[in-house]
Amino acid sequence: MACSNGFWAFEFERRGGRVTALDIASWADWDLPTGAPVPFASLEQTKDSEANRRATPSAADPFVVARDALGSRVERVQQNPYDVDPDELGTFEFVHAGDVLLHLERPLDGLRSMRRLTADGGTALIADVFDPSLSDPTLTRYFGGFAHHQWWMPSLECLAQMVYDAGFSKLEVVTTYNLAPWDLPEGHWRVVLLARP
Repeated sequence: MACSNGFWAFEFERRGGRVTALDIASWADWDLPTGAPVPFASLEQTKDSEANRRATPSAADPFVVARDALGSRVERVQQNPYDVDPDELGTFEFVHAGDVLLHLERPLDGLRSMRRLTADGGTALIADVFDPSLSDPTLTRYFGGFAHHQWWMPSLECLAQMVYDAGFSKLEVVTTYNLAPWDLPEGHWRVVLLARP
């Protein structure tokens, strides 16, 4: 889910998978607060409102450029993550979502979508942010005003409970790590979870 330029989709294909990559169709489909400007709207070229809403984030779609350069067969589906329908897309033995939940206004609904796409007996690999300073398992940090295109940063225990509440029955914490931006000494803490129905 949220394949962006396709890095993980192409890597999973390289490792032998038959991959379907899911992402939104345009920047206008991001979960944005009412009245917030569309990110990167100035990069979109057309003035037609419907075409502008559906335009790709740049003139050369990085996913298509990479897919063509690699000779890839990854299929990209452009759809809102809340609206996924396993009757249309199917279910998958492996579902991957990295840094998705923090950008969703409704992260629990995003997790429910992941669960719907995860086949019985399959696995969802979820890598997302958490706030280690929140010791209460019921807490999440809310970034009011949509700072840096982020909505939420839960405690690790809160994130784990959300995964269970979305319909997964088994959960394994694989690792936690801190990923610093190139210009900062420390970044957000992330956790890698394996979730199974």
